[in-house]
Amino acid sequence: MVSVTSFTSGNNQKAVIDSPLQALLGSAGVLPTTCKHDGLTSAHQLAKLTNALLYGVINSIRTIPTMYGYALIIFSHPAFTDYTPALSKLVVFSSAVHQVIFTLLSSLPFAIGQVQDAGLIFLSTMATSICNSLGEDVSTEAKVATTVVTIGIATASLGVCLVVMGRLKLAAFASYLPMPVIGGYLAFIGLFCLYAGLALSIP
Repeated sequence: MVSVTSFTSGNNQKAVIDSPLQALLGSAGVLPTTCKHDGLTSAHQLAKLTNALLYGVINSIRTIPTMYGYALIIFSHPAFTDYTPALSKLVVFSSAVHQVIFTLLSSLPFAIGQVQDAGLIFLSTMATSICNSLGEDVSTEAKVATTVVTIGIATASLGVCLVVMGRLKLAAFASYLPMPVIGGYLAFIGLFCLYAGLALSIP
């Protein structure tokens, strides 16, 4: 603690200062930190934006090839062979819409909206069964259109059901499912992906 006496126009004033630095800071004892704070905020925002872009590029490199694999698994029926490029782009576009919705509406800042492999079993079975049920008399264009529309409606319906369950807080009812059922389903997903990967790798 430092005692400082100042003489102004014959009047002496005595002030007690905690440290010599306070004499340099002024009566308020603080530095003007507006510019410094703005600089730190700008640097933090720039670093945050850079990290977000980096994570987005890495996730794109990882997920886009996966989406093409998903498209080949879903549309594995021979009727879709001539339409594979267009169907693959459709799957990638749907995944992009999925990620945009996650980015805009999710409360988790690190949410990744990649389409999961859990629905491949149902989508592949639906696509194959639709083509088989239509038979050989129906044109390939009609089979592809029917399959795409049916899968789109089914996926949208599932999304509505999940939103309703979330709003009504009904997710707790999923805990009533027996663990062997959940474990068996997850195990079958792994087995299905293994067979699908081998089928894609072996001509």
